[in-house]
Amino acid sequence: MAQPAIRILYGPQWMASVPLARILCAAAALAVTYLLATEVLIARGENAVANSLQAVTQAARVVGVLAGIPFGLEGACVGLVAASLVGTYVSYRALDARIGLTLARTASACLPSLLIALVSAAPAIAIASLVRIDEANYAYVMAFAVASFAVLWLAALRFTGHALWTEFRSLGARRRAATQRA
Repeated sequence: MAQPAIRILYGPQWMASVPLARILCAAAALAVTYLLATEVLIARGENAVANSLQAVTQAARVVGVLAGIPFGLEGACVGLVAASLVGTYVSYRALDARIGLTLARTASACLPSLLIALVSAAPAIAIASLVRIDEANYAYVMAFAVASFAVLWLAALRFTGHALWTEFRSLGARRRAATQRA
């Protein structure tokens, strides 16, 4: 949904950034798995390790961008994906050595949420694959994607008994109780 999202948020003058946004989303999806690694290390009093980890991940980003520059903006973005892979590797090595958290354990814990996300995104993926998104239909495509995602996400949370579903039920019960008191 990069194309309709960018068109809605930034206007037609930014449409050339759509391919870049897709690559950068892949880099961000990798990086989010180790986003708080340095904070965990700092919380444990391992500031030197946290600083070293930040230095390595930032250096990987610089090297990735510089290595990709000869291939244009897409190459620089792919360099950021490679840097995210390096960041994932070094972060989980540090986390495993310090607290026993491995990438495999993180992936296992996140698997139910990944499956919910894939089920929820299936209609958006299908429409993006089957329909040519252009100026005439981008808003309709995005509206369909958002609506179908929301409905399927809530249904998948309920069906799987995900912890977020429990939170939604609790929120609904509190809201009903507050409405009945009023």
